Amino acid sequence: LKNKAMGLLEKVRLEHRFNHKPAELSGGEAQRCAISRALINSPKVLFCDEPTGNVDSEMSREIYDLIYNISVDENMAVVVVSHQQVATSFADSEYYMRDGELKKISDLANIKVSEINI
Repeated sequence: LKNKAMGLLEKVRLEHRFNHKPAELSGGEAQRCAISRALINSPKVLFCDEPTGNVDSEMSREIYDLIYNISVDENMAVVVVSHQQVATSFADSEYYMRDGELKKISDLANIKVSEINI
């Protein structure tokens, strides 16, 4: 299990932080660490709830690149819940929820993501 954990830390570029405590990690490092924890049991689907909520736009892009690359490498589906539009550039499908109804974005004629009030 320790070898698998080290492999995952390498995958998220945190192997150099192996012996650090959570309080010693930056926001981006903490998010990448959370991704590695979520992958330890080799899930078929990775669920991400606001994976870039506490990081700047540059780190947000890096985290989404990382999630995308891992999903391709591991042949894994990813479900991302986010208010950030950067997530949409990685998506095969986009949905939004309003008043308890889930709608596929492509099913909506003439509507822009920025016009959806969630």
